[in-house]
Amino acid sequence: MTSNSDKQLPDAFLRRCVFHHIEFPEPKQMKEIVTRRLQCVKSFSNDFIADGIKLFYHLRDISEKKPSTGELLVWINAMRRMAPNEVNPMKDWNVVSRTVGKRGRL
Repeated sequence: MTSNSDKQLPDAFLRRCVFHHIEFPEPKQMKEIVTRRLQCVKSFSNDFIADGIKLFYHLRDISEKKPSTGELLVWINAMRRMAPNEVNPMKDWNVVSRTVGKRGRL
């Protein structure tokens, strides 16, 4: 069973659970995750991945509902598809603004 700590579970249930908290990955580890999970990442510029991860962590810092690792992976793919000829789509604010929601959600 997993939880994002969004909902309170009954005390009787919680007494029967063992908890293990997994820390959210640091940016360096996140880059490794992106590299392993996205086969097409080899064709992306290093700056694109680094800039995307930097913005992702900024959005996590300012958002009430923080974007997840899965959302980062989908977002990177979407950015690449929206600007296939750009070396670094993160440098084109028109592309970035179309992929980030009004409240800073990916």
